[in-house]
Amino acid sequence: QPDWRAFRPLDDNAAQTNIAGWHLGSVLGGGGAAPTPNEPAAWREQTKNFQSAAKVPLLICSDSVHGHHSLFGATLFPHHIGQGCMRDADLVRRLAAVAALESAACGINFIFSPCAAIACDLRWGRTYESFSEDVSLVCESTVAEVKGLQEAGVPMAACVKHFVSDGATELGTGTANFAWMGAPPDARLDQGDATLSDAELRAVHVAPFRAAVDAGVLAVMVSYSSINGRKLHASRDLVTDLLKGELGFDGLVVSDYDAVQQCADDYVSAVAACLGAGVDVVMTAGGMYGGLSWQQQINAAAQAVERGLLLTQRVDDAVRRVFRVKAKLGLLLPDAL
Repeated sequence: QPDWRAFRPLDDNAAQTNIAGWHLGSVLGGGGAAPTPNEPAAWREQTKNFQSAAKVPLLICSDSVHGHHSLFGATLFPHHIGQGCMRDADLVRRLAAVAALESAACGINFIFSPCAAIACDLRWGRTYESFSEDVSLVCESTVAEVKGLQEAGVPMAACVKHFVSDGATELGTGTANFAWMGAPPDARLDQGDATLSDAELRAVHVAPFRAAVDAGVLAVMVSYSSINGRKLHASRDLVTDLLKGELGFDGLVVSDYDAVQQCADDYVSAVAACLGAGVDVVMTAGGMYGGLSWQQQINAAAQAVERGLLLTQRVDDAVRRVFRVKAKLGLLLPDAL
């Protein structure tokens, strides 16, 4: 799932070369991604070019967490923390439906929301992404947002994030500095490590994901962070055994942006570890900020299979899950686009 800015200019030829030539099944627009001019007609033309080039209809993804914020003039609502303060689940649902409608009008069919984090430390820097520190309120709001996004009358997948316990990381363990967003410069919490017992993990941090799965959420995004020293993206125990097995989640699991690279020193080992753990779709900047291009990352995944580091059965399962989500969105019908 490369950021579409990695293969600009976004003309018909570029779409054919990148999307058709590499059999892509999904693309995303990262923060600030927008066509020129940034207006609905240009968005529709851009996404139409993407879909026209695809062998199978694409999942086209956006961070419309509190409205389609990448679109100039779109309707924006309070961040999750503000919506949690409203304590009105029906209003959360209605606001999510507006976000779905305005995103769908631009050709988006997959939204990276809601954020189901339980914020345990106000110094995190991303506390505003959490509805609350109250587990029951987060569960209620998460379900409301999932229903608002997926029941707005347009083909839209909600993606609950970030699995799991990103709001419980401990001070000093983080690898990302959020001082630029107002966090204290020494408050290293984001992308850090959470020390949790199994009982606390399940009772507090898994609870909103269980609620989202029960509500029919179609996608889950994994957290950059770690639990008890183990990267979530490489944790088969949590992604496959707990999420897909115990919770019964049958949708797709997507990585966070360029998160796979954090799981090993070389990309072949990293992608094998993450896909082997249960990640189905790799979200990537595609080399825009250095490192491997998305084409090289695809080749690395193929090498992992060839070396026996990644089972073909696991790849087949990932493909089935992607197709299952597309089928539930109606994208596989003859007149879908």
